[in-house]
Amino acid sequence: MSDTTSTTTLGPSHLKLLDEFTTLESGVLNERAERIANSKKLLSFGVPFLDESLGGIEVDDLILIASKTGHGKTQLATYIALNNIKRGKTVHFFALESAKYEIERRLKYQIIADRFFKMNQRPQIYLNYMDWYQCKLDEYLIDLEKEAELELTQYKYKKLFIYYRNKDFTARDFQRLVLGVKSQTDLIIADHLHYFDFEDENENRALKDTVKSIRDSALLSGKPVILVSHVRKSDRRTKQLVPDIEDLHGSSDIGKIGTKVITLGPCYEESQGNHRKTYFHIGKCRVDGSRDEMTGLLAFNFSTQNYERQYFVGKLSGDGSSLNLFNLNQIPYWAINAKAFETVKNIKESYIRERKSYASKNT
Repeated sequence: MSDTTSTTTLGPSHLKLLDEFTTLESGVLNERAERIANSKKLLSFGVPFLDESLGGIEVDDLILIASKTGHGKTQLATYIALNNIKRGKTVHFFALESAKYEIERRLKYQIIADRFFKMNQRPQIYLNYMDWYQCKLDEYLIDLEKEAELELTQYKYKKLFIYYRNKDFTARDFQRLVLGVKSQTDLIIADHLHYFDFEDENENRALKDTVKSIRDSALLSGKPVILVSHVRKSDRRTKQLVPDIEDLHGSSDIGKIGTKVITLGPCYEESQGNHRKTYFHIGKCRVDGSRDEMTGLLAFNFSTQNYERQYFVGKLSGDGSSLNLFNLNQIPYWAINAKAFETVKNIKESYIRERKSYASKNT
C-alpha cells in the first residue's frame, strides 16, 4: 500500500473565508500602534487605589461595580463621572435606578461640600447630604448653592448627559443609544444592571445576555462602559468583609464577561465621624491577572465628598472574613499611595501606650 499525499485546492469561497482571519505577522506589526493610541485615551477613576491597581479605564473596558444596597455603588459611579468631567471628558450617564434630578443633586452637593470646607470662617453646622437634601441648611448654604449652580452650568459640566428611565429599557435600547453617541462621548456609565428590562423569562440567562450585549456595545463603540450591579444574598456560613466576583447577582458568568470587576464592602470598625472606610476588592483585571484578589481599604469623607488619597492594601483570608494587610516589604510596586501595615500597628500601639499612661496617672 503506497503513501499518497492529499492536497486541497482553495476555491473562491475558501479564499473569502481566509479574509476573516488575521495573520500573526500583521498583528505583531500593528499592535504597538494600537497600544500607543489607546494609552492616550486612558481615563481615570479619580480614586487612587483603583487607578493604581487597575491602571485606569481603558477604551473598550466593561467595568462591573458591585455591592449590597447602600454600600456606595452610585456614589462611586457619580464620583467617577464628575472626576472625568473635570478633566474635560464627556460622560453619558444612564441613571436607570435614580429618581429625576438625583445625579444633579449628588454633583451639586459635592461642589457645595468642597467649597464649604475650604472656607476660612464657615457656619458652625454639621454638613450632611440628608439635611441639605431636605433644605434644612438653606439659611447657611444659600450662597454656596448659587455658586454651585453657576459652576455646574459652565461649559465643562455641559459634557455630562443623563438618561433617566421612564419606560421599558432593554439592552437593545442601550446599544442603540451608545452607538448613537459614540463619536461625542468618552465614557458610558449605567446604573444599574437590574433595572434593564429582560426579554427572557429566565432571569440568570437574561442577565448574562444583557451583560454580553453591553460588552458588545463597548467593543462596537470603542468606548468604555461602567456597569453597576447588585450582589446576591450570601448563603455562606462565614461573613465576608466584601463580596467576591462569584457573588454577583444572577449568573456567575456575569463577572467573566467584564474586563474589570470591583466589589465594595463597608468597614464599620475603622469608620469614624464623617470618614467611612470601605473595602475595594479587585475581583478581576483582565489585562494583568496579578492584580486580581487585591483589596484596598480607604476612606470616603462625607463632608468633602472625596476619597482619601492614601490607602492600605492586602489580601483577604481564604474565607473572606478578614483582610491581611501588606507590610512594607509586601506592598506591590504599583501601590504608590499605599500605607504599610506597620503604620497601623504603630498607631495602635502608640494609642494603647498613651491610654495606659493616662490611666496610671489618674489612679
